[in-house]
Amino acid sequence: MYSLFARPREFAASYSLEELSEGMSAADTVLILSKTIHRIALASRDYNPIHFDSKYAENTIFKEPIAHGLIIDGILSYLLGMKLPGKGTILLKKEVSFYNPVLIWDTLESKIEIKKIDREKRNIELRGSSWKDKNTQVAELYAKVMLDKSQG
Repeated sequence: MYSLFARPREFAASYSLEELSEGMSAADTVLILSKTIHRIALASRDYNPIHFDSKYAENTIFKEPIAHGLIIDGILSYLLGMKLPGKGTILLKKEVSFYNPVLIWDTLESKIEIKKIDREKRNIELRGSSWKDKNTQVAELYAKVMLDKSQG
C-alpha cells in the first residue's frame, strides 16, 4: 500500500493487444493523507473549504473535510495508464460516479477489469470501482480506451 505521491518510481505495464483478454484486472490500495489533498489542491487550484476547513465542514452533510473527487478519479486513471492496459493507453471516454465521501486516513482499494475488447479498432472497455473499509463503495468507473499501435 502506498500513499498517493509517495510511490517509488515505477514503469507502466506493457501489454500487446493480443495479450489482453476480457476479465483481466488490476488493483491498487492507497492511503489518503493530508499532503495528498494539499497536492491535489495545488495542481487543480481547488481550495474549496470542504477540503480544508473543519469549521466549514461541520455545517455540511459530511461533518468533516473530504478529499477531492479528483483523487479517486486519479487513482482509477493510474490503474488505466500504469497497470491495465498500461503503456500506450489512450483515453477515449471516462465516466466516474461518486457515492460516498473519502476522508483523510481512509484506505481506498480500487480495481479495474476489462469487459470488452474490439481488436479491429484497438478499443478496450473497462469497469472499475473504489472502496473504503472494504464495504463502502466510494466510486464507480466506466472507461473506454484505445491501445496505441506501438504496443503491438
